[in-house]
Amino acid sequence: MSEFSESYHLKSDNQQEVIELLNRAKVGGYVFPVTNGWVTFVIDGGTYQSVPSLFEANTGLLFHYEYAEDHGWGFGLWAGQSCLSQYSCDWNEDLVIDDSKLNLEQLSQSTGAALDELKELLYPADIDFIFESTPAYAAAERIGLVNFEWLSGDYMDSDERLEGVTRV
Repeated sequence: MSEFSESYHLKSDNQQEVIELLNRAKVGGYVFPVTNGWVTFVIDGGTYQSVPSLFEANTGLLFHYEYAEDHGWGFGLWAGQSCLSQYSCDWNEDLVIDDSKLNLEQLSQSTGAALDELKELLYPADIDFIFESTPAYAAAERIGLVNFEWLSGDYMDSDERLEGVTRV
């Protein structure tokens, strides 16, 4: 079975801020405990569905992570309602990178990830590099995320990582 993950991460030391964000957005989901200064959460509903109300209700620094093991990965970084940086890498047929909205300096400054390390991960030389080193995982780890692998609203019903997780 292939992994299809989608998660959100609010830069915060307070789980309650995400609960309030979800309530303002009128979206249900699961909120994880604070880890490395990020509060991870997933929303109810199908994976990869647009949730405009979530971004409209956002008042903090929000990172959105997507990973489809056999297809591609991407992310977006928002400060409030403004998108600061966005990236996608697709390998369905050919290796295709969309960095038209990528702001590496902003991403590095906002997350604390080293600019040179991010650059290496976001511009793979070939498809072999992607399958050998999983840059989606490495980038998430550099940013400080802990909860992102095999994580989505779809997976939560059978997830064993529910200790400390709040259902909204």
